Amino acid sequence: QPDALFQSFPCAEVLSVQQREALMHHLDQQYRGEADLKLDLTTDGLAVLIGESAVASLTCYFATDFNEIRLRRCEAHGQCINFHTDVSNRTMQVALNGDDAYKGGKLVYVTATGFVCPGRPAGSITIHDNNILHGVSTLESGVRYALFFLKSS
Repeated sequence: QPDALFQSFPCAEVLSVQQREALMHHLDQQYRGEADLKLDLTTDGLAVLIGESAVASLTCYFATDFNEIRLRRCEAHGQCINFHTDVSNRTMQVALNGDDAYKGGKLVYVTATGFVCPGRPAGSITIHDNNILHGVSTLESGVRYALFFLKSS
């Protein structure tokens, strides 16, 4: 849709370095060789890892109810995520590591003015609804970590 929008907060820093490292460590502990590990969490489970105040801050950024929290660890080298719209009505992605920690794997939105690749420094946040076409470029090397809040119907 030409009027589809996304929000990018490259300097959000809602999570401290220690909180992001705790989430990445949690993912690494669950890792069993998967190219793309997705791990669902409860709100309480997330609070145990990063604290209740950080969960409250993330909830404020999302600005609506959510019903899924997911951690993701991706090292699917040579693969991309084709352009699509999400099944979830609203998605917030928090970069746990920066785009300087891997090669490729760029988030790409299709907007009325063309392709937009928001920067993804560690701690940054992007939010979009399910009406915007987006994908991820081929991940060439490294590991990409993220925290997702999702609102599904």
